[in-house]
Amino acid sequence: MMSRLSYLFLMALLLTASVATAQKKEKKPKPNLLKIENVITKSESKELTVEDFATATQNADLIPGDEKKSTQAKAWYLRGKIYQMIYVSELEIPGVTKDQAVRNAAEAYNKAISLGKETDPYTLYATQESDSFYALMVNSGVDAYNNERQEEASTLFEYSALIRPDAPVGFKFAAAAATDAAIAARQAGDEAKSKSLYETAMKNYKELVKLTPTDTVYMNMARVQKNGLSDPQGALAIIEEAKAKIGEDNVMLNREEVLILFETKQVDKAMTKIEEAIKTDPDNPGLYIRQGLLYDQLINAEKEGEKENWDLEKIKNYQDAAAEAYKKTINIDPDNFLAHFNYAVIVSQQANFYFNQANAMSLDEYRKSGEKVENQGLEILVDAIPSMEKAWELEPEDKDVLQALQSFYVKLQKAGKLGEAAKLEKVTSEIERLGYN
Repeated sequence: MMSRLSYLFLMALLLTASVATAQKKEKKPKPNLLKIENVITKSESKELTVEDFATATQNADLIPGDEKKSTQAKAWYLRGKIYQMIYVSELEIPGVTKDQAVRNAAEAYNKAISLGKETDPYTLYATQESDSFYALMVNSGVDAYNNERQEEASTLFEYSALIRPDAPVGFKFAAAAATDAAIAARQAGDEAKSKSLYETAMKNYKELVKLTPTDTVYMNMARVQKNGLSDPQGALAIIEEAKAKIGEDNVMLNREEVLILFETKQVDKAMTKIEEAIKTDPDNPGLYIRQGLLYDQLINAEKEGEKENWDLEKIKNYQDAAAEAYKKTINIDPDNFLAHFNYAVIVSQQANFYFNQANAMSLDEYRKSGEKVENQGLEILVDAIPSMEKAWELEPEDKDVLQALQSFYVKLQKAGKLGEAAKLEKVTSEIERLGYN
């Protein structure tokens, strides 16, 4: 019979063994880089099998969680290489989609590049493979786009952006292709698909604008937000952000803002907002430009419909207000191209009122008062010329400027008001040289 002491001793041994067993940790499998290398080497002489890829990916997938290997450029390079091979392979690898293969390869190559040193050959290998993979995606994307496979093109360009997140090309063309695909889906009546594609476009534009915050990118963002996602207020917010970064007097952004304000019937609100801003910041030329553009749009709105129904008095008031806004811009910023050009256009429109009136006269009417009416227009037109000439100085090859000046000079020369016929000859010669006829 076991004594009480022996029994207690035995229980102590059992408890000790139990604790030791509980404290024993299960060994984590270690990634075997040699097995991955062997598969890569084998691919140079033989076709790989699904089993080969399975062996390689089992080991490659252990790299991110391995304390030692996850700090080595070589390990990440091998992981990137094997997943790149899976993407280009015609084999279907269980548990690995083509999308996953690209994402894993891109992440791995970028990790290898960030971890490696200049003297580390695997940093060089990763860079070379990454460049090659990037070129494949871009070229494939271009091919898909040119063959009107816009959704596929967008995906391929997105992949290129994953591989090279510092390059704007992928984001730019992914957004453009997604937008085209969204338009096509909307035309086909698939609104849900269209919205999803517009959201994809916006996602890529948001990445692109971080790399290249240009007015064109912001404009595209605003249009996707307004037209694609039916959110004009969101589009206005994008334009406000853009102007804060690029400048208040950006022509493209201001025009788009004015159009949205008109479409959403917010002109009065916008005008009040600008007037309040001018009170606190009277030396800001961008505010006067925006004010002038708003009046320009009001003029255009009044000119919609039949000409005989136009409210000429209201149009003239808007023209006077627009001209005044542009003059204030010029006083603050004498080299503002848009202000000079728009001021000259507004003034010439006021002059055209008299020219058109004279042209509409009968022969008897013209003999009585036609010349007087034309002279009224000429006196106004003379005021437009210095600003248009300044616009030409600022933008020597602008087609609209050159053709406007030519028109002004012709009118003045016919009336015997132009002191130098050489001006007309010079601008006409420049129009011919630039092929603007």
